[in-house]
Amino acid sequence: MKTAPRINVRVPIKERVRHTMATYQYWMDPVNKEELLVDVVSRLNKVRGNEWCDSMCHLIHEQKFDYFVEKLLQEHYDLLYSANEERIGGNVLGDIFTESIAVDDIDRLVLPQIEQLVSRR
Repeated sequence: MKTAPRINVRVPIKERVRHTMATYQYWMDPVNKEELLVDVVSRLNKVRGNEWCDSMCHLIHEQKFDYFVEKLLQEHYDLLYSANEERIGGNVLGDIFTESIAVDDIDRLVLPQIEQLVSRR
């Protein structure tokens, strides 16, 4: 997998937030939502530190869930992916930019672009 060709799919952050919240709906369970999310954030303490975790827990308690997910994506997951990309290096066939990652849009808009990038190889 480390040497396999990759294609980066780039999506606006608002769409990524929408998709994440729809995909992980159990995080948004009204009964246990705050407790579950605080537990998730507390597991990141060693990686992101107390200050970051405290600010994320504050967003949870303020019920700013869209912003919480946005920060989680940008300040945790994106950093992990970037570090991994730097560590294993290139063999990236290209980038694809799309406004939506709904299944129908992936089939209609993204797959043809992937085929085009692969066929150029």
